[in-house]
Amino acid sequence: VKRVGDCRHQAILVGLTMEVMIGRGILNGTTGVERNLRYDAKKKTPAGGHAWAVFKPAGAQSELEDYIIDPANNYVGTRKEALEKGGWYYKTNSEK
Repeated sequence: VKRVGDCRHQAILVGLTMEVMIGRGILNGTTGVERNLRYDAKKKTPAGGHAWAVFKPAGAQSELEDYIIDPANNYVGTRKEALEKGGWYYKTNSEK
């Protein structure tokens, strides 16, 4: 069974939960949902995509300090930690 779209729905739920926590003063920062696509270089077509929630702490100096919350991949940690561990590439397609 393909689980297409599960990550998007999970990320939206996490983002909404963090938005409520920010509104109640539990978290200090901003939140959102990001996504990207992988491409098949030979076919030059999308080969899959993924979505995750992100929390940007107030006062963070770099996007590497953003927290990624990705229930579909069972990952919670900073963008920097994700890059070091070699998991999903948590950057949008518009970012270089």
